[in-house]
This record gives sequence, C-alpha cells and structure tokens, in this order.
Amino acid sequence: MVSMWKVDQILQLFAPFDCLGCGLEGSLLCKVCQYNCVPPLSGVCYVCRNATLGVVCTTCLASKNLTTVDVATAYSGLAVQLIGRLKFSRTQAAAHIAALIMDRRLSSSLAGVVVHVPTATARVRQRGYDQAQLIAREFARARTLPYQPLLRRLGKTRQVGANRQERLKQLQNAYYCPWPHRVQGKSILLVDDVLTTGATIETAAQVLIKAGAAEVRAVTFAQKA
Repeated sequence: MVSMWKVDQILQLFAPFDCLGCGLEGSLLCKVCQYNCVPPLSGVCYVCRNATLGVVCTTCLASKNLTTVDVATAYSGLAVQLIGRLKFSRTQAAAHIAALIMDRRLSSSLAGVVVHVPTATARVRQRGYDQAQLIAREFARARTLPYQPLLRRLGKTRQVGANRQERLKQLQNAYYCPWPHRVQGKSILLVDDVLTTGATIETAAQVLIKAGAAEVRAVTFAQKA
C-alpha cells in the first residue's frame, strides 16, 4: 500500500506548491521565507508568562517532569498557516518543513530517542495521520536520531479552548506506555506540534518518567502566546 506521505511527494512533482510567504513555486515554504518570515521565539515562560531565556523559567521547570522545553518559533503568521495546512488541509509536506525549521533553530545538543505526543484518536481518524508523529519522524531523520512511538493515547477529549487547569484535568490518564522496557534508562526527546499551556507535554512526560525514562526533554515547533 502506498502511504499518504508518498502520494503527497508524487503530487508535488506534477503540482508543486506555491510558497505561503512569497508565492514562489516549488515549496510550501521556501528557504528564504523559512529564515526571514518564521522568526525565533522571544523568551516567555509558558506557565507563569514571565520573561525568561527559554520557554519555561527555572522556577516553573523545577516542578515539572521535564529537563528542558525548547520551541522553534511563535505560533503566529506563517507558522499558523503552516500548521493549519498540516492539520486541516492534509498537506503532509508541512511536517517536513516544520521539522527542518526545528532542526535549524533548536540546540544541536538536543538528542535522545524521539517520541511524539499522540494526538486524539478522533483527530487521527479524521486526518488519516497524526501530525505530531509526522513532525517527530522528520525531526528524527534530520538529526539522525532513533524514533519510537512509545506512547499511546486513551479517550477522545479535545483541549481546544480549555485553560491550563482544564487541560490538566482532561488529560489525566490520557497517555500510557505499553513498552516500559524500551523507555527505562533512556533520554527521551518528546515532540509535539504546538505548545499552548504545556499540560499535554507535562502529562506525557510524567508517563515516560514513571515508565523509567532517565530524562525527558520536550521540543515543539511553535508556542501560542
């Protein structure tokens, strides 16, 4: 069976994308626009919203199961359009571009077993794929890191529009790790598409730590204001 990703690549040969930024034919987001129109993220802690060097301050990070949280860009402008094409228009090429931007922007020291945060099953059925998984695979390929789908998701709850406390409550028992022996003692690089309140990556990280992971570092493409 030919995968949707392969079909997307074949279609690009006959009907290439126009750049979302400048309109140039050939790529969904050309290299110039990737550099100039998707700016680096200015440091604001996603928990307390105070200014910080990263995306989470040391005070808030101390209470999490995460060693670090790194984000490539702000969820605005072309970043919104790119993720929108991936999530709502079935344009899988957007995952490749998001992963390339992450690879260029994020520290080269980030390494480990790449694991994606599973999307709600209803959304996966609707789209035909898990967008976070596509980004994770492309990011792992770009960095020559191992990728393993070590998390599974239960339930169909959507977090759109929910605040941090509501998300944390909704996500209780949402994830599980069927293969703890693959996690034990490993450094995990947890990948998601967009960071909103942090409840999703925190919950997923907690499951991996309980399964025996030595540490969990989170990386996402974009962060909502």
